Amino acid sequence: MTGTRVAQMNHVERFRAVMGFLGVDRLPRWEWAMWWDQTIDRWRGEGLPARCQSVFDISQYFGLDPYMQ
Repeated sequence: MTGTRVAQMNHVERFRAVMGFLGVDRLPRWEWAMWWDQTIDRWRGEGLPARCQSVFDISQYFGLDPYMQ
């Protein structure tokens, strides 16, 4: 997306737009990292609140798209 403003989208609209090579408000969350545990350890060292214990808590804390498989 270059120079075009797109209204805020929900996660389904965002995913469909990306798959259709259309403009999006931001890139969707797309995770396949095998080093997730190391990422969480680092974030904890950088101040991630102790209440963030699960991937769901972390997603909500950072305002990420819903975590679904």
